[in-house]
Amino acid sequence: MTTNDTFGRQLSDWLRESSDLRVSDHLEEVLVQTVATRQRPWWSSPERWLPMDSILARRVSNQRPILLLVLVATLLLAAVVGLLLVVGSRHALPVLGPASNGRILVSVDGSLRSYAADGSDARTLSAAVQRGSEAELAISPDGTRLAYQPAGDPGRVDVMAFADGSIAKIQLPSGATAVEPFSWSADGRSLVFVGIAEDKTDVYVAAADGSSVKPVGQAQIGNLHVFVSRPAVSPDGKWILFTGRTIFGPEPGNLYLIGVDGSGFERVSQDPWNLGELYGASPYGVPSWAPTAAADRLVYFQTTDGNGGGEIRIHTVGQDADQSVASGRWPTWSPDGSHLAYWDNGTIVVPVPDSGVITGGVHPFQGTKGSCDRHAVLDGNPVCGPVTWSPDGKRVVGYDESDHGLLIANADGSGSLTRVDVGGAKEVRLGWQPVRP
Repeated sequence: MTTNDTFGRQLSDWLRESSDLRVSDHLEEVLVQTVATRQRPWWSSPERWLPMDSILARRVSNQRPILLLVLVATLLLAAVVGLLLVVGSRHALPVLGPASNGRILVSVDGSLRSYAADGSDARTLSAAVQRGSEAELAISPDGTRLAYQPAGDPGRVDVMAFADGSIAKIQLPSGATAVEPFSWSADGRSLVFVGIAEDKTDVYVAAADGSSVKPVGQAQIGNLHVFVSRPAVSPDGKWILFTGRTIFGPEPGNLYLIGVDGSGFERVSQDPWNLGELYGASPYGVPSWAPTAAADRLVYFQTTDGNGGGEIRIHTVGQDADQSVASGRWPTWSPDGSHLAYWDNGTIVVPVPDSGVITGGVHPFQGTKGSCDRHAVLDGNPVCGPVTWSPDGKRVVGYDESDHGLLIANADGSGSLTRVDVGGAKEVRLGWQPVRP
């Protein structure tokens, strides 16, 4: 087959002639449009300098990570919102651990006062506290509230907020009477105390806001026919320690444990312990938990004669280990559970050994003399009762009966004493407010 190129050459010549020096009729319109339109920046059109197949591949491949990030962010946002809703519907747990020193609270013959940590800045609070108890004032673990029995109403427990003086009232069932001491749960949501109704005692658990109150040991305690006293909540919030003494005769008392929900009732030891008083706080010490997370050590006072003599014992829960560690009375734990303060011919502060008897120690009130009006056998010492620890564990405060004032001392025995006059009181109770971040 032959090719005829005549037509092709003629067409090319015609197009060339018609295009030479000729301007398109619509060129003016195009130029007007381009002048008025802003040119796109070079980086917005990567197709101009990268192959199109690379651009398309990158755009497709980038969609999956972006979608994944969006999904993760959505899930995180939902989790945060859910957490805020849960936290907002519950009381926030206090920050436990080391605390700084707030104000010293003092009940003077039922009138409530407070002082700065150095004994200055005396203030009078509006609350009127029931008299007749030697229990330490019940300040909440976060230092924001005080639980007390109001004067003239033994069937009620008041919880006062320091910030504004507002009071939440815990009303016991008709005919029931509350007995101090009051023990706070570690989260500050509830209080534990003894209630008496129809000549029967029981352990009561109450919401600190007054919304509920109920006895938890009716079945177990009632079957034992014991009088209950001095309950204390364990640091982990699971157990209540209390003393019980049979109603049939003057038999020695025992220490018992019961779950906060009323379950798990048991006697801590099979050996009877003479724990002293029938109701309320013993004049020589209240059984108490070591303030540690383990919640397994208890300290208590056991009488050995009829004249107030006795010994301090430490019991390890779950190990059936019970040991006398010192002669004396009024044992109190330091805030971190590493030391004990107790009374034996004067106040003594000692480190607590893992085992064995207590040795050594310092006398924070050494060099002072006084007169014990309430306890004649202890005459000659300025502080004739338990001391209260400062929240930071560095100081102790006690009541000087002879001088009718407070004595504040460094727990290690160093430095000088601070005296605070409280005005000739016959009944003084103390508490030291913790301040937490």
